[in-house]
Amino acid sequence: MTLTPRYTLWLEMLAARDSSTLVLFLLAAAVVGFVYYARRWRQRLLWMGVAAFWWTLIVFLFINPPAIPRPTFGLLMGQPLWYDETFTVHVARLPLDRMMQAVAGDVHPPLWYVVEWAMVRLLGESAWAVRLPALLFGLASVYLTYRLALALGHERKTALWAAGLLALMPAQVYYAQEARMYTLIEFCVLLAVLGLVECRFYLMCVGLLGVVYTHNLGVLFALVIGLLALWRERKTALWAVVSAGVTVLLYWLPWLTITLRQVQAVGGGFWIQASSLGGYLLPLYRLTLGMGAVGFVEQHAAMAAAGLAALALWAAVRAREWVIISLAMVLGPAMALVLISELWRPLYLERVFLVSLPFLMILVALALRRMRSEHRRPILAVLLPLLAICLLFQSKGTEGYGAFASSILEHYEGGDTIYHVNLASYIQMRYYLPEAEHVCWPDAGNLQQALSLETQAAMGIRRAEAAEVWDRERRLFVVGMLHPMSTAGEERALEEALELGQARKIVAWEDSELVTAGVWEVRP
Repeated sequence: MTLTPRYTLWLEMLAARDSSTLVLFLLAAAVVGFVYYARRWRQRLLWMGVAAFWWTLIVFLFINPPAIPRPTFGLLMGQPLWYDETFTVHVARLPLDRMMQAVAGDVHPPLWYVVEWAMVRLLGESAWAVRLPALLFGLASVYLTYRLALALGHERKTALWAAGLLALMPAQVYYAQEARMYTLIEFCVLLAVLGLVECRFYLMCVGLLGVVYTHNLGVLFALVIGLLALWRERKTALWAVVSAGVTVLLYWLPWLTITLRQVQAVGGGFWIQASSLGGYLLPLYRLTLGMGAVGFVEQHAAMAAAGLAALALWAAVRAREWVIISLAMVLGPAMALVLISELWRPLYLERVFLVSLPFLMILVALALRRMRSEHRRPILAVLLPLLAICLLFQSKGTEGYGAFASSILEHYEGGDTIYHVNLASYIQMRYYLPEAEHVCWPDAGNLQQALSLETQAAMGIRRAEAAEVWDRERRLFVVGMLHPMSTAGEERALEEALELGQARKIVAWEDSELVTAGVWEVRP
């Protein structure tokens, strides 16, 4: 199977991004280390850093104002859904038996889809409705972070700082407005750890079951929590911990064989982070400030993310026994995934590390609270404006998809067929144009990590060659959405479909140099 040159360009862009991330993190580490050891000049250097930040930002804004996107103020609930979210809706609208069949052929456990299955039937399929569960679980995670910080023995103000920082993190705001499962697994992990700390093992059981039935990589977080429970309760409640672990395992066994098959399928997928030092560090940036960092503050945000990590480690060193659980939940799953990726196959998925964000914020809050005020003020003077900027310009980047569907609808009439050469446009346009007839090129999806045939069958995806659906009395609307994972076969299928009759391009849309799309009206 031959990929297009877009794939090579995409890999080059990823490699450049990972390299720049590594350089920025090393630079930030050097600055933090220098300031830490130059104690006499620490306050002056911190204020110089604040001044340098603001002058650099002003220069970027003055030189390149067109790079500033339209502000959204972090309000993403009503923005058009992107591919993964529309897939969620397609699966959730199925009858329960077919939904479970579709999920079994996918790469995730069923809990999130069960939640969305109920939500679709209660509130419908609008962007607001399908994103509402993520918002509720995201808000609940903020509250559980506060509760957990108190349970770990931190002061009330430290707990409030931790919850406040989590609530302001652009990644938390972003995923709390996405119709995917990441705030659900975050909530379940926090529930399990809270149950462990408070010795309420039934609560730990419920949380762990939610973890393993929400995301397959949640097994690593469950193992870390299990090891912490054995270490913490080895002398007092060992039997209760073992009983809880056995209970979780027994309830998970029905899905275990499917999990093993799904993990085999997902390894090395195109959404998996590259196996490099820069790639391994990237989630720390992306899942703190990076989700809303636009071009003119990306470098600042990456260095600030490294600074947050340094603060967390500083808190861990100074507090020692207080922070073992928080530190283990930040480092444990990440180190396990690094080992798996290096020794077996790439499985380092960026998004799943949202689960570690509350524990990182607890450590950062502890470090900030223990600082002298003259040291804390410069840090907040950099961090808070950066948070405001990243929240101000957050975006799903999907406005074009809705406009794209509207343009098709202006020309579409009953009896016409919309023909897709890949599954990406099929899934998205079928959500926006549910009443239209959609057909997909049969070889679309053969690329690794695309929808399995089992899932496609359960979802009712119609597959056929363009010639098979060509009706000389009806029009064919051919959708060609090309992206880095498009194959040369998809490009040939597009050309063959356009040769069936008289083709006229009615929509042209370019999301980036890597993703372009067009719609052609093909008449007899």
